[in-house]
Amino acid sequence: MTQPAALDLTQDSSSQNLQNLNLSEQGSPQSQQPANPLPTDPVATSVKLTGRLLNFTRLNIEGNDIKVILTKIAQKLGRQRQSNLPVIVSCHHPLNLAQLWGGLWALGLQPIGLVTGANDAQANELRIAIFPADGQRIDGKAPKNVATGRERKSDSTKSNPSSQHVAQPPTQSPASDSQVTERQNQTANDIAANNTASNETTINETAAAPEKFVASPHHQSQPEGDLVHTQMLRSGQSINHVGGDVILTKGINAGAEAITDYSLHVYGKAEGRLVAGATGDTNAKIFCLRFNPSLVSVAGTYCLKENIPIEYLDKAVQVSYLDGQGLVFELME
Repeated sequence: MTQPAALDLTQDSSSQNLQNLNLSEQGSPQSQQPANPLPTDPVATSVKLTGRLLNFTRLNIEGNDIKVILTKIAQKLGRQRQSNLPVIVSCHHPLNLAQLWGGLWALGLQPIGLVTGANDAQANELRIAIFPADGQRIDGKAPKNVATGRERKSDSTKSNPSSQHVAQPPTQSPASDSQVTERQNQTANDIAANNTASNETTINETAAAPEKFVASPHHQSQPEGDLVHTQMLRSGQSINHVGGDVILTKGINAGAEAITDYSLHVYGKAEGRLVAGATGDTNAKIFCLRFNPSLVSVAGTYCLKENIPIEYLDKAVQVSYLDGQGLVFELME
């Protein structure tokens, strides 16, 4: 087992090595010529902001002893060390963020950002990206209140507790390396095995951050306000909308994606990737007449098709987020 001391990278030794390298190369003719000379001919320049949802592993840390933390992470990773796994770090106690970041890189992880908390000042100094806490929007806008199916039900329905159910995740012992992966891929069918007769099922929340923007072909983006799309969203096409609901009157095919920071409405078949509350709005909802997506996500918590209970497929379904539980699937009557 690698000892924490071996992971402790000091800036002094790195700076000295860099100085020695620079001194040794000063007399070399090759060091005076760049390996890849910069192009001299001007090239047309363009900048475009597009969007796609990416999923990252979240690394939750308790405590502030960096050596102990890195040792536990190394034990948890096991054979997956040096896997270049991108992670978002969440730590609740002040600690030496620079030392932690260096240790994570040494373990083969790629820390890409920090969940806001006690170490924000250090993150700003180190130019580390800061992500919002659970339930907070990235852009700081106020959440949009949306009436849930539960709120629209009659008093008689509310008085019948058997018509609704929030499934509890099974008790788990401390996980091994293989169990960590299994926990993240736990199916909703396992969670709701004894509740197939209920009209509402909760999917256990997965540790993934709502993530963010890389190039996407066939991408459409509109100004703020609700967006109504009156054509079928076909495979390979993507809608990424900020500032209002997205309403698809024809539906969405497999291989396409619809992303909005508020609620998503699909008045047709709903395949492909369906994302609402992309910036963290926990009040966002997804409404579909024929629910059969490859991926569904609300407020950064996602679920794959194989994890959706079969009784909800090809039905009229509402998907919402329940704090502390995760995604809630509810049949719309």
